[in-house]
Amino acid sequence: MKLSLTQLSLWLRWIAFTTIGGLSGLLIIMILPLDSLFFIGSYTLASVLACMGQWLLLDKLIHARKGWIATGLAGLITPIVLVMTATQLGAMAGADNPLLRNLLTYLGVGIGGLLSGLLLGNLQRAAVLQRCLEETRGWTLVTGLAWGFGWAIGTTIPGIDPPTANDPVRIIIGWLVSWVIIGAITGGMLLYLLPSKREQSVLVKKEVVQESKQS
Repeated sequence: MKLSLTQLSLWLRWIAFTTIGGLSGLLIIMILPLDSLFFIGSYTLASVLACMGQWLLLDKLIHARKGWIATGLAGLITPIVLVMTATQLGAMAGADNPLLRNLLTYLGVGIGGLLSGLLLGNLQRAAVLQRCLEETRGWTLVTGLAWGFGWAIGTTIPGIDPPTANDPVRIIIGWLVSWVIIGAITGGMLLYLLPSKREQSVLVKKEVVQESKQS
């Protein structure tokens, strides 16, 4: 599919807004004295801010509800799932084979990212996209794959072993790469789905009907 300049501009803005939001979450947590909450807080805040950046575009494109931002709270489970899957797979290699251990750990991070992304994508599809688009199939799976690839590849930059794993510059670069990948993949899927946008008048009529039934 050949992209028009308008579509290319939208795709690049989606990547930029997603990345700026996600990276801002990490930087804010790194600046604030919240060491005990760093791991969970950084993922959660990053996810919410990334969704906020995306909503700024979606609101203009499809009049998306602010519930899109709230779906970012799915980031609460991300660090837990990432650690569980990465630790379990990494332990299968044993300490005497660091290369295999690292590969399995990165695979575990990818699986954890996939699971978190599937949850996030499903929430976004159910809470927002199905109200605004006629076609939403594929969004959940693509979001899961985006998070899986994004976090797996981004994690390889700082690595999992000291001293590089504790290097703030490497961590920031790794997160930057992760969110660029997430934004690029989900942005491409958004371009695919946008032609099925529902007319605003139809949405208004449906909301009026729902309100009348409730009353």
